[in-house]
Amino acid sequence: MDNVVNVSLNVPQSDVRFLSELVKKMGWGMTQSETQPMVTVDRAQLIQRLYGCVQLSDDFDYKRELEEALSEKYRV
Repeated sequence: MDNVVNVSLNVPQSDVRFLSELVKKMGWGMTQSETQPMVTVDRAQLIQRLYGCVQLSDDFDYKRELEEALSEKYRV
């Protein structure tokens, strides 16, 4: 094969069989490696860990900041 590129994909276990069949039909090669499931953090624990990390002034207007950020993001 010329110009071979190795690609890494995160595929749900339920789709691996379909992907294997597709790879075989296309004449590609595939290797599988099992990964450990991601550790999920409880939302309450995350909030507790982040609480107090950001100091804002008393007159901070989050709605105005959000509006400005969105208008900047979607500026036409």
